[in-house]
Amino acid sequence: MGHQWSIPLVPVSRHRCGVFYDRPPTTDSGARQGRVTRFYSVAEHSYLGANYVLRERKDPLVALAFLFHDAAEAYLKDLARAVKHAVGPAYSSIEANVQEVILRKYDLLEVSEREAGYIKDIDRRLVPLEKAAIMKHPQPWAYDQFQPLPGVNIACFNPPEAKDKWLGCYLRLCVDSGREWEKWELD
Repeated sequence: MGHQWSIPLVPVSRHRCGVFYDRPPTTDSGARQGRVTRFYSVAEHSYLGANYVLRERKDPLVALAFLFHDAAEAYLKDLARAVKHAVGPAYSSIEANVQEVILRKYDLLEVSEREAGYIKDIDRRLVPLEKAAIMKHPQPWAYDQFQPLPGVNIACFNPPEAKDKWLGCYLRLCVDSGREWEKWELD
């Protein structure tokens, strides 16, 4: 059995019996689905959305909830919606359970549930920007109907940059909301 970590903030590879093991967090998973021209991570997606939420709502706790809204993907990988549907309800159930464990660990379940509609709206409005920034041959998507977020620019950070930006945002939001963080998260 590898080294045991508390629930980390950015992707790791494996878990057993609800405890996550083996290596410290990384940000290099879930970035390339479909035909993309540049690396784009879930960490950057969450960072950009959280910063938008903070500018729009001026509420660091809601921004923190957005920062964590895709946290389960750090453990289960980010699957395309069509693949999730093809796999069936079991995957979605597992993903929801892992997400709940993470949100409970960081005391974000209540705010995430209360702000679920808002968080989903911001999430959807990032998609047209992401599509324009990384898709080699963009096809029409259902998400094209959503108004892109103003003032958000997809930078396509490399993995170390994405991790640094995510962790810096996490630290700032913890400080701004009066929350504590675990020291290892910032190493």
